[in-house]
Amino acid sequence: MWPPLFFPDPDGPVPLRLLDLRGLRSLPGPVGSSLYINRLSASKGVKVYLIQDYGAPGMELEELIPTWQLPLYMITISQFLVDLVHEHVPGLPVDVIQNSVDQDLFQAPPRTKAEVPTVGFLYRVESVKGSDIVLEAVEIARLEIPNLRFLAYGPRKEPGGRPPPEGMEYIYFPANSELKDIYASCDAWLFSSRREGFGLPILEAMACRTPVIATPAGAAPELVNARGGGVMVDHEDPAEMARAIVRFCTMEETEWKEFSDAAHETTQSYTWDDAGDVF
Repeated sequence: MWPPLFFPDPDGPVPLRLLDLRGLRSLPGPVGSSLYINRLSASKGVKVYLIQDYGAPGMELEELIPTWQLPLYMITISQFLVDLVHEHVPGLPVDVIQNSVDQDLFQAPPRTKAEVPTVGFLYRVESVKGSDIVLEAVEIARLEIPNLRFLAYGPRKEPGGRPPPEGMEYIYFPANSELKDIYASCDAWLFSSRREGFGLPILEAMACRTPVIATPAGAAPELVNARGGGVMVDHEDPAEMARAIVRFCTMEETEWKEFSDAAHETTQSYTWDDAGDVF
């Protein structure tokens, strides 16, 4: 007989509905898997809940919060997520094992700024990714730098079912070997997420010696502030991001190289060996 299970029902006035284990496979990934693991016997070993993000695409935070209260060993990948968990479940023990970067793949030799001022970013149309912030910021920055080159890559040929915006050089689903060249061709990498688990492109860009202009989501504060390999800008402030773009694209080579070297140095403590040792 399948044991009963209670799980929050976002559609009901009373946040409980009765499920059994047969129904767990139909639940969004982190919800179904955490509930399933919680029902396993102690003989299966330590029960670990790895919090990497805000759940499956389209999930609401309210659907995840109850799973954080399960008696599982919590591990996450950024202090941002630790703070989020503690906001809803104060005092819960949570360990951090940060993401890492393959430094044999994502690397670039020391360099100067691009001949043509260039910025890049990961283009996703979901509001949470903040691409609208970047698009407006670039438009503002081009008032001062008319020849600003704007690179982007993404997982869809036509993000949102429409061609990329005019003035953007869009690369569809680049291979990793091409991706490192995209990072290394930029004077600054733009990270605009409103909500994020980690933000791996920050680390990949830094490994390729590209300073990062970032909003405070995911691991951005930890990575950008670690050694000064970029600057932080406020959420919902395209004008501030535009000023940062202009600053990096017009600063003297000596100052830019200091940011570039600091970005690269930051990544040296984010190897997979480092993560394995912590784990």
